[in-house]
Amino acid sequence: MKKLHLIGWAILSLTIALILNSCEDDDNPYPTGVYTEGVFIVNEGNSTSGGSVSFYSYQGDTVSNHIFEKINNRPLGTFAQSLTNFNNKAFIVVNGSNKIEVVEQHNFNEVATITGFDLPRYFIPINSDKGYVTQWGNNGEIIIVDLNNYEISDTIEVGTGPEKMYSFYNKIYVANGGGLSVDSTIFVIDASYDKVVDTIEVGHNPKDMVIDTEGTLWVLCYGYVQYGDDWSVVFESPSELYKINTNNHNIIDSYTISEYLHPEHLEISPDGKSIYYGGGFSFGNIYKMNINDTELPANPFSDKYFYGFNVDWKDGTLFALEAPDFTSNGFLYRIHPDGTILGDYEVGIGPNSVGMKKK
Repeated sequence: MKKLHLIGWAILSLTIALILNSCEDDDNPYPTGVYTEGVFIVNEGNSTSGGSVSFYSYQGDTVSNHIFEKINNRPLGTFAQSLTNFNNKAFIVVNGSNKIEVVEQHNFNEVATITGFDLPRYFIPINSDKGYVTQWGNNGEIIIVDLNNYEISDTIEVGTGPEKMYSFYNKIYVANGGGLSVDSTIFVIDASYDKVVDTIEVGHNPKDMVIDTEGTLWVLCYGYVQYGDDWSVVFESPSELYKINTNNHNIIDSYTISEYLHPEHLEISPDGKSIYYGGGFSFGNIYKMNINDTELPANPFSDKYFYGFNVDWKDGTLFALEAPDFTSNGFLYRIHPDGTILGDYEVGIGPNSVGMKKK
């Protein structure tokens, strides 16, 4: 693929910054508040305790836990799944409670509760008027949310168990992760018309995606494991990494990660030149790979067992999350891009991801 020039990468970086979990509206600077400079940690919780959100402060190098409950005097809900920042609001997807809680970023005061979902997973803004939400219910859908009144306005049928989305030049890539079954597709949606315009065939159960400095789409495929009645493995397909041309959606290359281990998370460095993959129930370690490498790395970037992780767009620091079990608190680790652990902090139960604010 022809490499993007420097100005092209600058435009690409701006696009990425606008649509990732670190999304924000640059025309609306953050109001000053206790949660202004830092990141939000999403803690899944369990069916008894419920989910929660923690806040890491850059200035204080400290963590505050259960901020939604403390500010709004009520529980967040069951199984917090993800958090996306946009237009000075934080959108918290609460999977088990089938809702999205919308709060002010700077003080976490409640703004609205969006209901009517069926196992929602992830939210991304399309523009100031609408956002997309993946949900497993109804055989897999994108739910379109009106951001003016915080109500559901329409749906788009996609594949089974849709997971994360990625926006690139008005195209929305949707990873159909299979849910409790199996799927092997990436759907491409034209966000102007809310229509599926292409389907890309990849490995089993794609979970996560990034786009690098050259405009290449990377897709992490979890693989598929089928169990018998006694929980013995009946069938298992490998976890894989795919490189895809975003101009014609042809596959450039693919790599087998493992025949029997299944990573769930894929992230990219701020300069778009290195990817990180790993984390999850059955993988744990994090691997780092240059986008021009032709082979997967032999050794992990971090050999600790992490449930989830994200990369900070401010400086490339990794925020890695350890969930020892789902009955006790987990831990946040801040890791320098060279692998040095900068600090560790106690957070809530089952931490799975970090909602970054801005680049």
